[in-house]
Amino acid sequence: VNSKVPSATPINLGEDFFWTIQVENQTGGPNDYFGEAVGVEVSDNLPAGMILTGPVVAAPGETSYVDCPGSVAGGTSFSCVVGDLSGELGVMASGEVVDIRVPVRFVEISTDGESFTNTATIDATGSFEPDETNNSSAGDIVVNAGSISGEIFRDFNDDGLQAATDTIAAGGAIVVTLSGTDLNGNTINRTITTTDGTYNFDLLPEGDYVVTRGTVSETYQEDGQHIPGPGATPLDSPTGVTESPNIELAGNEDAPEYDFAIVPIARIGLSKEALPLVLNADGSFTQQFQFIIENFSLEELNSVSLDDQLEGVADLFGTHTTAVDVAGGMARGEYTISTSPTSSCGGALATFTGHNTTTEMVSGGTIAAGATCIVNVTIRVFPTDPLPTGNPKYLNSATVNGVGTLSGQSSDPASPNFNPLLSDVSDNGSNPDRNNDGAGNGANEDDPTPVDPNLTTTVLLTKSVDTSGI
Repeated sequence: VNSKVPSATPINLGEDFFWTIQVENQTGGPNDYFGEAVGVEVSDNLPAGMILTGPVVAAPGETSYVDCPGSVAGGTSFSCVVGDLSGELGVMASGEVVDIRVPVRFVEISTDGESFTNTATIDATGSFEPDETNNSSAGDIVVNAGSISGEIFRDFNDDGLQAATDTIAAGGAIVVTLSGTDLNGNTINRTITTTDGTYNFDLLPEGDYVVTRGTVSETYQEDGQHIPGPGATPLDSPTGVTESPNIELAGNEDAPEYDFAIVPIARIGLSKEALPLVLNADGSFTQQFQFIIENFSLEELNSVSLDDQLEGVADLFGTHTTAVDVAGGMARGEYTISTSPTSSCGGALATFTGHNTTTEMVSGGTIAAGATCIVNVTIRVFPTDPLPTGNPKYLNSATVNGVGTLSGQSSDPASPNFNPLLSDVSDNGSNPDRNNDGAGNGANEDDPTPVDPNLTTTVLLTKSVDTSGI
């Protein structure tokens, strides 16, 4: 076998090409003893992943006899009878050269740019073979393939662009499916389950493909847009958000950044707890409230505000006064702020009174993603006489609001990014999310906070006897 040469290298997965095998019955040798070759047969076992695309035949322009029975499309090996000297099959004349064409393609490779070596062998079973060292020849070829890849990312501001502050949707299983047809009309279907938010369909032949993103297990998110390749205009049609447009993939093309976006929904929660109260000797009581604001979001919240109305009748604490205690002028039915608000997330307002016009105790607070903010305030109350008749005697709630730093989501109904989950009415106790559902607005998560001091009326009777007249 003189040579085995591919029609091109490198070639692409699924692309048709052919080998040309040249065989020769050499002349010469000592005493010129090379003569006709009898029983000439050429055989070849194709490498794994390579198949015939049709019958093996004599190369174009070749006049010598070549017969390769059973060499059909889909086959992986063949044997050919070569030569028909004087009408006798398998006999080559001395010095005869024959070119054989082997039509093939690769249907499978294990790595992109994989190298293969394919060897053809000749045998002349009816002749003396003085030199067996040249009875085979190998040909080398490199096979390339294409790929389609992308990410599922959290697009906080829903603009279809992956900013540095956007994050990959890792942690949950997401099924990504590729379907299409390759250049030979074969149906291609593949599935990847990604837990790191990235996918890569590699080793693809040329073809037309569609990528579909499955359900995202992450809670509190909605479908964003699909980005069909680098620099492409994001798609936000009903199917575009979870399915790519048709991707015309070339044979050795890498098609990255077919990304899918999800939009996280920001959330905030609030609890309000009445810590143990103190009864004062002057008939008043001191009550400390502790608020826990929890940011359930995957982004920072800013412009956090906390409002609590204390002034009013019927379950509220009466009328605000600046007097610090009864001796200082506090009248029955009044309350005062004993300790101004403190806040671990900033924005505490010393101007807070709980009066109708100054109910805001925190303004402009900032809470990191997944973090909490602790707010404390203490009031002093001089109850009415008679005492309040409610059970409990006092009852009220606070309200919190916030804005997503990355998303711009807001609890303001007039905002184009309105998100009602960024406003919450306090729940009694120290857990803003009693239901453990990742938000503060669940059923029974807005119970008012009771204050029920154990107040009793004390009458001091002093009896004295005047004995001066006895």
